[in-house]
Amino acid sequence: MALSRRAKRCMLVAVVLYQLQRMQQNAMVFHHVLFRQRQRRRAFWRRRQLQRREDALYINQRQHLLMCTQVAAMGLLSPQIPRLLAQPKTVPNDFYRGLLSSARSDAACLEALRMSPRVWFDLLGLLQERSSTWRRIRSRPRVLIDPGCLLAAVLYTLFHGCSINNTSRVFGISKTHINDMEQRFLLAVLEALNDHPVYRIKLPETDEEVLEETTRWSSGRQPGDTRFSFLRGCIGAGDGVHIPFRPREQGNHLNLVPWRYHKGYYSTNLLVIANHNKTFSWTAVGAEGQCHDQQVIDNSDVLAQLPPRTFVLFDAGGTLSERMLTPFCSTAYHLTDFADGHMPRTPQEAFNLRHSSKRCRVEIAIGLLKARFGILRHGMICSRRLMTLRIHVCTLLHNFIQLTCGKDDVYEQVVAKAVEDDKRFMEEQGHAYQKFAAWQQRQQHRGPKAARTSSSTAALTEAARWRMGLANQTFGEGHPAPRSAEELAQEREELEEQVSAPRVEAIPKDAFFFTE
Repeated sequence: MALSRRAKRCMLVAVVLYQLQRMQQNAMVFHHVLFRQRQRRRAFWRRRQLQRREDALYINQRQHLLMCTQVAAMGLLSPQIPRLLAQPKTVPNDFYRGLLSSARSDAACLEALRMSPRVWFDLLGLLQERSSTWRRIRSRPRVLIDPGCLLAAVLYTLFHGCSINNTSRVFGISKTHINDMEQRFLLAVLEALNDHPVYRIKLPETDEEVLEETTRWSSGRQPGDTRFSFLRGCIGAGDGVHIPFRPREQGNHLNLVPWRYHKGYYSTNLLVIANHNKTFSWTAVGAEGQCHDQQVIDNSDVLAQLPPRTFVLFDAGGTLSERMLTPFCSTAYHLTDFADGHMPRTPQEAFNLRHSSKRCRVEIAIGLLKARFGILRHGMICSRRLMTLRIHVCTLLHNFIQLTCGKDDVYEQVVAKAVEDDKRFMEEQGHAYQKFAAWQQRQQHRGPKAARTSSSTAALTEAARWRMGLANQTFGEGHPAPRSAEELAQEREELEEQVSAPRVEAIPKDAFFFTE
């Protein structure tokens, strides 16, 4: 069958278009291959240049030591100089060496590394003893930079939330070296502290640990104080905090919607359970910003991990159950509601006052965590794996610092200075502050938070009866117990101290905000 001229013309156009499409695809692949080759070539020459600098520095140090050896052989200097040849060659760093020198006070080291020189050397000893990753790093041949200085540079970015460029200028180390060694040093710290019997994050397991922890929660400051006797069986207090975080994964189809927090920025939800001494006994890291606290609890199944006949305190965001004691909704709860002389008049208010007086421990612990680690206040833009590793290390170091130098007066001054710096950061971020003020105005027009419902009505009813029984026990059979003026003054002082505890609420950078 003979084709018409129009059909032949259409077939010719189709063949030409197909060939042009193939040529375009081949050109795109060719340009992509050239781009990858150019990237690999640049990375190779960058590593080559860095290696040449290290080799030149090593050769200069070697020549200097050989010259000293020759001079010592002639008897002009001490004969102990040749022994330096057997020591590892490291680059001296004036900033790091000045922090640990005995000539300066501990305040400089506390401000830079959030710990005194003695505690810093204890941390290095734990790494040498319990971390195989740290020992492999120290056993590398021709090490030109002290691993302790590199670790201080990596942790400096966590403590102050600054960029790698600022850390490189402060410590005099190339930012490429810090960026390449960051994950290794974080894994070394995680390996050393994660299995430590004292500093690791774990719930009470033995009967002695459970009895010690529940005694702390059910007792007051003065001996014989029975105001918190209804908390027998409590082993911790839980709360969630949102860390500014924007994921940066490989690929062009990254979905950022689950990471949007309702305050207007991207974040990750960190859920913690704190002990009475403001250390963490359980953490859940890596949840999206839109995840509710109860959703994180359900996915982690932490309530099943609690010892038998124990429970934890939680705010109104949790579901009331036998393992999670929450306050009464639509009732005065926060300590500021009772700080102006307003005393509880109903069993619900009395229960909420006692509940809030003890649950503020986790609020203070979170405030100390964010005051110590500026990266949790200013936020981070990195991969999800690196974000999880950083937050794990921050919580472990928080336990280590809290149990070693948490009661130091100088350290409290450093924490107060961190809070002031954070307020100054909030003032500088004018755009972010305006969004936060607008969110606060919207929150004021909302009504009281409704109680969360549970899938099991019978379990919820039983837990509600248990909570009401505790409220009646706290209130004294429905009537306020007569108390002296000294007891009222003492309780008012305790409430004022707890309200004035440092709690950091930072506004993240503009990079974390999304546009509608």
